Amino acid sequence: MKKPSLQIEHWRLDRVIPSSGNPRTHSPGQVEQIAASIQEFGFVNPILVGADGRIIAGKDATGRR
Repeated sequence: MKKPSLQIEHWRLDRVIPSSGNPRTHSPGQVEQIAASIQEFGFVNPILVGADGRIIAGKDATGRR
């Protein structure tokens, strides 16, 4: 079975669609801490999205619910 190719693209956050099936939740304070950490140290882990634009991993880094 052939693996799909990996593509790295830079997208605006308004282009991605939050996943409704994410079991992990963060309080508003935790989301603020995540955002402050990204602003101070930069972003290391990418937000992974499917071909349809739906977030697979990294929703919390977007600050969206």
